[in-house]
Amino acid sequence: MYTLTLDRITHRNTSQISVGFEYNASVKDHIKAFKGVRWSQTHRCFYFEDTRDNLHHFFKHIQKKSWYLN
Repeated sequence: MYTLTLDRITHRNTSQISVGFEYNASVKDHIKAFKGVRWSQTHRCFYFEDTRDNLHHFFKHIQKKSWYLN
């Protein structure tokens, strides 16, 4: 089981949700498959726009793998 950490960040003057995790190729691929996820070289993390709908859909996306959100 993997642990993901979500944090609110400001990137390009907008509120975003960052996704942190200990590197694993399968975790990375699953996160990248979520619509709207991008990589930030500045913050060195994946992120997506901070909206209620995006957060809800991301939780459902993560539940497919039974991973733990911290």
